[in-house]
Amino acid sequence: MTDEVEREGDQMALGFDGDPTDGHTFKDYSDAEVVRAELEVMGMDASRHIVSFFEPVLADLGVTRAHDLRSVRAGTKVMVAGVKVASQTPAIRSGQRIIFLTLDDATGPVEVVVFESVQPKVATTVFHGYALAITGELRRTGVAGLSVIAEDVWDLSALHRARARGRLREAVGHHEPAPVPGEGPRTLWHASPGSAG
Repeated sequence: MTDEVEREGDQMALGFDGDPTDGHTFKDYSDAEVVRAELEVMGMDASRHIVSFFEPVLADLGVTRAHDLRSVRAGTKVMVAGVKVASQTPAIRSGQRIIFLTLDDATGPVEVVVFESVQPKVATTVFHGYALAITGELRRTGVAGLSVIAEDVWDLSALHRARARGRLREAVGHHEPAPVPGEGPRTLWHASPGSAG
């Protein structure tokens, strides 16, 4: 006598009694996991901009957003931040190596120029970081052209982690450029007796 096996087409049917998910629940992805999966699968962040995860640190640093740069006077020192979407090092007639970056801060693009004089201290971060915070001078070129001439660059993820540990000021201060001879030390925060900053 042969045992009859239930079949569907050429496949053997497996006899499950009840719902196969009974007793097991699947955890929803966190927002960060959703965005990470979108980047891996589609190559873009569709549901939420990466910069949105850094909003608290951007606010603490006083970052100027791309859509606000037009109202800033040329020559003003600013801090900008965003996801690096492009970097180029084209051949320049002078022979200098100049790095051109484009950051996306969720309000628009920010163009950044990194001259050879600051590259020894920032090049590793510029080339290996995906989200950057940059201080520099705002420069206007033509009617609508804006760029930031980089003076210092930080990995935004590292600043985010430092903020979570209560060490943001230290993290930014540690990487400040050395003072120019004859000038006082450079600080990003105002400090006075009785203030926390």
